[in-house]
Amino acid sequence: TCASCHGIMSEIMQDNIKIDRCNTCKSTFLDFMELKAMILWVQKSKSFTQIPIKKVSERHKGTIYACPKCKNSMSEREYNYGSKIHIDLCKHCWGVYLDKSELKQIKNHEKKVLKRQQERNERKRKEHDIYLKLRNKL
Repeated sequence: TCASCHGIMSEIMQDNIKIDRCNTCKSTFLDFMELKAMILWVQKSKSFTQIPIKKVSERHKGTIYACPKCKNSMSEREYNYGSKIHIDLCKHCWGVYLDKSELKQIKNHEKKVLKRQQERNERKRKEHDIYLKLRNKL
């Protein structure tokens, strides 16, 4: 059942990955590897990346949910440093519970991260090309 509204969770395919979605409030529950797979799909990457999750300070904590999978308490975390996207993480089964908009926010965040990485790589490539041209003139 859904951690938020206690509605029925149904398994659906999203981005070629099976996830659990609440039929009522449209929140999402992902196993840890499903979240990694979703990030890789967004980044169009073939290698696993670390999922940076940091503990949320006490003043930001909201409702404590029971994990839909193992029924243990979940803890609120910030997805990636500075993203301001708060997710609920189960420390027992490593499941991730996302409110309706958080999955879309994570995807958008990962697209921005990928774009910044591509821009940084392009800048480095151009700097290297300039260096090679200058070195060849000497």
